[in-house]
Amino acid sequence: MRGSGYRVTTDVVLTAGHVVAGHRAIHVRFPHDPERKVPARLLWESGRIAALHVDLDDEVEPARYGFVERRPGGRTPCEAVGFPLFKFRESRRDSHHLVGSINH
Repeated sequence: MRGSGYRVTTDVVLTAGHVVAGHRAIHVRFPHDPERKVPARLLWESGRIAALHVDLDDEVEPARYGFVERRPGGRTPCEAVGFPLFKFRESRRDSHHLVGSINH
């Protein structure tokens, strides 16, 4: 199974739970080096989300998280990129870029 993930620290990748469910061997690849296949180990999985441990030499700044503040009648712009099944083309998935807003 293929899926997308997000590298949140130097050694942790978040992905969807269904991407890793039932798999014994897990590997990750990165867009900047698609031929490199890095073994990953499942740290935890909770239904819809999974965290993978990867051993990589390069350091990355940890991702920042926060809450979207609720404002009456407010909307917060957001963007997301992923590799959904409907974009499957000739043995690979194309990316899909969504642009929208979070309604409060």
